Amino acid sequence: MVFDSTSVLAFVRDVFAVTEALSEIADEGGVVAVPVACVAEAAPSAVDGEALRDLASHPHIEILDAEAADWPGLGGMCALVEGFATASAAMVALDAGCWVLTAAPDRYAGVAAGKLVIELVEDPPAEEG
Repeated sequence: MVFDSTSVLAFVRDVFAVTEALSEIADEGGVVAVPVACVAEAAPSAVDGEALRDLASHPHIEILDAEAADWPGLGGMCALVEGFATASAAMVALDAGCWVLTAAPDRYAGVAAGKLVIELVEDPPAEEG
C-alpha cells in the first residue's frame, strides 16, 4: 500500500482508517510506502511535527525518494494526475502493484481507469451529548 499526502495528514490526525490499514499491513509483516514528495506536501498543513517524525520512523513505513532516472515516467504521470506528490504516489503504486490510500480519489482518475486507489473515509465527528 502507498500513503499519499492525504493519508499522511490523516496519520498525523490519528484517523482510525489509516491506523487500521497500517496495523493490518504490519500484522502481515509488510510495509507502507510513502513518497517523500507526499510527506513534504503534507508537512505545511500538519500541525503536529512529532506525528510526522513518528511516521518517518515507523518500522512498517518506508519513505521513498524520487530517483533521478524516474523523471520521464514521473513527467508523464504528472500529465495524468494533479501534482508531483500525486504522481509520485501513483508511480510507486503502479511499480509495486498495489493501491494508494487516499482521501482524494479523483486526483487519480486518469490512471488505471481510477482503480488505483482505496478511498480513505475519515472518522465521523464524535456526537456530543
